[in-house]
Amino acid sequence: MNEEINLLFVEDDTESGEATKTMLEMRGVKVCMVPTAEEAVAKIDSAEQYDIVVADIHLKNMSGIDLLRVIRQTKEDLPVILFTGFDDVESSVQALKLGAQDYIIKPLTSIEDLLVPVRNAVDVHRMQIKNRVLQQYLTKSETLMRAILENSTDTIYRLDIKNHTIDYISPSVEQILGYKAGTIIGKNLCDLTYLIPEDFRKHVLTFIESPDSYREEIKKFHAFECQVRHCNGELRWIGVSQSILQDEAGHMTAIVGNMRDITRKKKNEEIGRELQEKLARVKQMESVSILAGGVAHDLNNIFMSLVNMPKVMIMEIESCEDQNIFRETKKELQAITNTAERAKRIAGELLDLSRWQTEDLQPTNINHVIKKYIDDASFRDFKSSHPNVTIIEDTALDPWLINGSELHLSRVLMNLTLNAFSAMPQGGTLTIRTRNEELDKDFIELEIIPKGQYVVLEVIDTGYGISAGFFNQLFKPFHTMKNGGHQKGGTGLGLAVVYSVVKGHSGYISVYSAKEKGTRFSLYLPALTEQAKKKHADKAMITPDIATGNMMVVDDTKAYSNLMQRYIHSLGYSVTTTNSGEDALEIYRKSLAELSPANPKSTPY
Repeated sequence: MNEEINLLFVEDDTESGEATKTMLEMRGVKVCMVPTAEEAVAKIDSAEQYDIVVADIHLKNMSGIDLLRVIRQTKEDLPVILFTGFDDVESSVQALKLGAQDYIIKPLTSIEDLLVPVRNAVDVHRMQIKNRVLQQYLTKSETLMRAILENSTDTIYRLDIKNHTIDYISPSVEQILGYKAGTIIGKNLCDLTYLIPEDFRKHVLTFIESPDSYREEIKKFHAFECQVRHCNGELRWIGVSQSILQDEAGHMTAIVGNMRDITRKKKNEEIGRELQEKLARVKQMESVSILAGGVAHDLNNIFMSLVNMPKVMIMEIESCEDQNIFRETKKELQAITNTAERAKRIAGELLDLSRWQTEDLQPTNINHVIKKYIDDASFRDFKSSHPNVTIIEDTALDPWLINGSELHLSRVLMNLTLNAFSAMPQGGTLTIRTRNEELDKDFIELEIIPKGQYVVLEVIDTGYGISAGFFNQLFKPFHTMKNGGHQKGGTGLGLAVVYSVVKGHSGYISVYSAKEKGTRFSLYLPALTEQAKKKHADKAMITPDIATGNMMVVDDTKAYSNLMQRYIHSLGYSVTTTNSGEDALEIYRKSLAELSPANPKSTPY
């Protein structure tokens, strides 16, 4: 429904004016009629709002043309239509030049001759008002948006896909890259490759050649981080997020993106990693100090027995003629032997904690490690001493490979299974299980296990379980449960070795235990990536050549030098061994004297 029109009608002919007013009001127009131009000006200046003014050109005191001039001084866009006679066409043309919307020639043949131009003029006027409001709103929004873009520390850009040009980039690009926006706007991507590092440039060139076929690749780069080159030559890290704009047919028209300088963030992350590494080294040194203190304490007790027991035995033999003393002596000698064996176990655990390096890691199938360990004679012997314990192997059919050390993983299995056997003196079930597991989010147990692919090794027993008070000290060196009644004679290094080896494999540990129900140790070992597999495969292809020549091994341990002699000899070398540096120098001098003069640059070794 059309809005009501409020019309100001200026007509000094009362009779014809009233007739016209009546017909307009019958058509739904609200009409206010005044006889003079002066009264019309007063009405316009009042609070009343009029949509249009219709006036006769010939009015008393002030003509319709003069009235139009007065109206335009204060109401520049108020529609005005003038009545004119046949002999006033020239005046009507003048009125149109002054801004009148239309003119009507008298006499009217129908009220529609006036009503239609009135409605058209009012509709146009109202549309102009709406457009003006919208334009003001758009101008304000544009001003606000431009202020945001030009003052943001982030850089906004728009890439025209058809022309492969940057048609907008915000001024803050100068803060990030050192280039003014005007030097980049309008440039083709091919002309901007100096900004882009080589490893990212190929994606840009591929995009230029075939943008639509590169749609999926662009989706991968919806949000990413990369390095760009500052105008001073420095590489800066930027974080980019971008979106694709499409036309109605679904074709890409532009890419709009946001760049943020994250160089400081990257540097802080690097500093954070360095601090973490330093903190880890500090903690490692603290652990070494704890180990050293524990070793000193335990070995002091051990060697007190080893040193003093023989002295006591000698004194008793010398002071007693009873031959039965020799039976007691045998028991005491056995005690010395047992003490020495315990010292040997402690030394072995300490070597596991200190000797191995991550360079020893190779692609490893965890199931093979388990099979070798279970088939080992030492495990069979221990199993036979616990006949009431049932062993269950529940291994994955095709476990992912891990980057591991079979020797040290076997040591982990040994410590966990020995603890399990000790926790079940009356018998029970020991389960060794493996599985592939992909975590889609971080998993919090004793520690935070990041999301990713893992091979999980579990050792589960149905024994006593672990008390709540022991959990916080579970992996502390030299802290055992031997006073708890079911783990006797332990060195206290077993779980410390487990923790050290798992961490050396970049792995994580989860432990669950219930009193009188059992314990489950779950080791999360990162699965080997395809890239790492290829790297190891390439290294495996490099084999040492069988060579000839002379080599000398110098070592004060004869057994070790003999072992090295056998190994080096198997590679094709002639080997000489000696136990001292002086002998090595003498052998070398004699060999030099025996060289052929024809080849003065040759050496004996």
